[in-house]
Amino acid sequence: LKTLCVVERIKRLVFDKKIPFSQISAITFTTAAAGELRSRLEKGGFKPNSIPYVNTLHGLATGILRKHIKRAGLHKNFRPIDNLILKIMAKDIRQDLIEKGIKLKIAEIRAYLDAYYQEKSEAGLPALMEKDKDKIIILRKIERSYCDNLGFYNVVDWHDILHKSLNLIESHNDICSESHKMTKFLLVDEYQDLSPLEQRFIRTICGDHNGLCIVGDDDQSIYETFRYADPTGIINFAKQYKNATLLYITKCRRCPPKIIEYALKVIKNNKNRVHAKTLVPYNPNKKGFAVIFEKKSKKSEIEWVVNKVVEFIQKGYNPKDIMILFTDGKVAQGYISGLSDKDIPLNVQLKVSHAFKTDYFLWLLATLRWLVNNDDNLSLRQCLDYWEGIGPETVYQLRSLAISLDDNMWDVIRNISSNQSVFKKVRQRKKVLSFCKYIMTMQKVKKISAI
Repeated sequence: LKTLCVVERIKRLVFDKKIPFSQISAITFTTAAAGELRSRLEKGGFKPNSIPYVNTLHGLATGILRKHIKRAGLHKNFRPIDNLILKIMAKDIRQDLIEKGIKLKIAEIRAYLDAYYQEKSEAGLPALMEKDKDKIIILRKIERSYCDNLGFYNVVDWHDILHKSLNLIESHNDICSESHKMTKFLLVDEYQDLSPLEQRFIRTICGDHNGLCIVGDDDQSIYETFRYADPTGIINFAKQYKNATLLYITKCRRCPPKIIEYALKVIKNNKNRVHAKTLVPYNPNKKGFAVIFEKKSKKSEIEWVVNKVVEFIQKGYNPKDIMILFTDGKVAQGYISGLSDKDIPLNVQLKVSHAFKTDYFLWLLATLRWLVNNDDNLSLRQCLDYWEGIGPETVYQLRSLAISLDDNMWDVIRNISSNQSVFKKVRQRKKVLSFCKYIMTMQKVKKISAI
């Protein structure tokens, strides 16, 4: 019902209050949720060309940066970081540290980066790290390497996107007025999942807080550990915004009565809450039950699930009546094998890896990107990742030469390839030469241009 509230609020503003749609913006937690909201607005009577602005928080901030890219101090065609880029950068950071005599595993580097992200989200450092001076020293070294690599590869991380957007809004009156105009009426979904930084961004971008409407549930905040969500933002919302009106949604459309009963038993342990609300089912006759169990191993858990499915089928249920959901396709493989061993017919609707997220497709995409723009260090770095014999140590040498010569990595590779005897310190220079020849053959096949 929360998303329904957002839809109805927008309909009331436009159709009843006659507010121009250009003054209304809606912020969702995910791109999928943004698409769903747009779809619901169209079904609710909005024409595609007159729907209010709907996007994620980072989508909105990225749009501001791209529109004012020079004043943001960014290079053209910067790319927001993603997990695939981060995976490569972690290798480079590890090599940077090795050159300084510090050896860490990739998992350790990711843990330090998580701590750094938490700090940048304005949620503070993890308590255990904050008290450990040695870890703080390593953290700052990783931070310097990370920031240097962001600049070298023309990448902006999610927290910097918000920080840089905030700086633009706070430093330039025209950008401030522009943002306030489009967010005169701002609706924010899943507010309980926003970090302190994201909440500050909302406060700043929305000029007239009387037009601010948030939707969320303090009891549903589950992203505190890896999204640095701060549920106190929604808990203390009425104190922070003195004229705020609180409305409570007590009906739950999604869950049957038994599920709600179990949920309330868990929720009552939350000490810091907006309101001691009691949920009731939208449909009290909806069937369903919950089973809570604890197993000591994945094997025993799989056995329990498989036996339960067998039990249902023996009671007369059709296999098509049974659905098993997984958050990750890799996790599902053991369950699929266990069900198959019992000759239970399956309709598997998941993939361990989407075709467009496989290494091979990403390498192809990186190669095409680089062929369009030879100055793109990041795409070239991704290409180097698939070349046998060229590892993080060689990449470190290529990066260092590019920085010292104030050049891009491709020109460095061509220089090494043309002057093998000059660059004897590059251990894998013959591999660099073979890579260079390979790339140059692709350049000659067909001219590629950006669409």
